[in-house]
Amino acid sequence: MSSDSDGRSASATGTWSALENTVFRNFWLFSFFAFVGASMQTVGAGWLMTELDPSPAKVALVQAAFSLSAFVMGLPAGVLADIVDRRYVILASLGGLMLFAGLLGVATLQGMVTPNLLIFLTFLFGLSAATVTPAMQATTPDLVPRLQLPSALTLNGMNNSIARAVGPGLAGLILGAWGAGWMFVANVF
Repeated sequence: MSSDSDGRSASATGTWSALENTVFRNFWLFSFFAFVGASMQTVGAGWLMTELDPSPAKVALVQAAFSLSAFVMGLPAGVLADIVDRRYVILASLGGLMLFAGLLGVATLQGMVTPNLLIFLTFLFGLSAATVTPAMQATTPDLVPRLQLPSALTLNGMNNSIARAVGPGLAGLILGAWGAGWMFVANVF
């Protein structure tokens, strides 16, 4: 093998190489914003519950609702991503995320949100989040050449971790400036 082909191989397999692929790069950025939004939503829901009913049990129920939905949908979401066209699963799940965030935002801004409604909408939001994740992960091998798959998988892991760090901070800024209702509405966009 010549050094030129070795250089191309190293470039094609580097940590950042999958970002050279336009389709993957767009999907990766899109995923980042989706993960940031989910992190923002959980922080905002917990914050809102402290205002509605500051009892530790009710505040814990918000996180439990989100976590329970992931537990309930974990296996079925993976199966769904394998038997249904993943594009439709992703679009329907993201539509659900937007719908439930929007409903919670409007209900909060209108002063109509109750602790039980917050827990219920958080559970539904969590179901959508738990459904979209396996479909997005299973789509990655379809977006990059096999040689770039290790890079794409590494970048997806980094993406999720960075979003989990950025989301709560961004949620805190929006919560402090405009309140929970506007934070939920911002999550829709």
